[in-house]
Amino acid sequence: MNDLAAAALLGIVQGLTEFLPVSSTAHLILVSDLLKLDPERFGLSFDVALHLGTALAVLLYFARTWIDLVVGLFRGRWRMPALIVLGTAPAAIAGVLFESAVSRELRGPLIIAAGLVVGSIIFVAAEAIARQRRAMSEVGVTWDLALRHHDLGRPRSRAAARGRDAPRVSPRDARDPRRRREDTP
Repeated sequence: MNDLAAAALLGIVQGLTEFLPVSSTAHLILVSDLLKLDPERFGLSFDVALHLGTALAVLLYFARTWIDLVVGLFRGRWRMPALIVLGTAPAAIAGVLFESAVSRELRGPLIIAAGLVVGSIIFVAAEAIARQRRAMSEVGVTWDLALRHHDLGRPRSRAAARGRDAPRVSPRDARDPRRRREDTP
């Protein structure tokens, strides 16, 4: 494959994966390894150039937002810029501290593939948990409601578990909230 076609293909991979919750860098490394591209030509420096292109596109797309943030700084609105710095600082510090170890040890195709699989499993599990929580909240079940109305954590008699010693409410009282007593569920 000639260099121009390889560069175009890597640019497409970068464009498709950068804005997805996957590692675009990992995909660039895997495609480069799969195509047996020369690491001197299409290695870390090329990856950085692709990421700078993506960063420029994001900066241009959100130019109005960035301008508003800068103008806000001059007007005393520091909260959002401070949060951006606080959110970025841990990754920047980790990058400086572990850059040589990461570039030496973690850029191999097997480690990258394993990381992508583990990350995918985490995403699928998080989505399943979120879906379950959405379903519970749609029917009005919250932890507070569940704990209050089901007496979880407190010992109960067998009669209470079967509902025998629950307060009796007539059907008319159950329909009319003004007539319900405080101790009814």
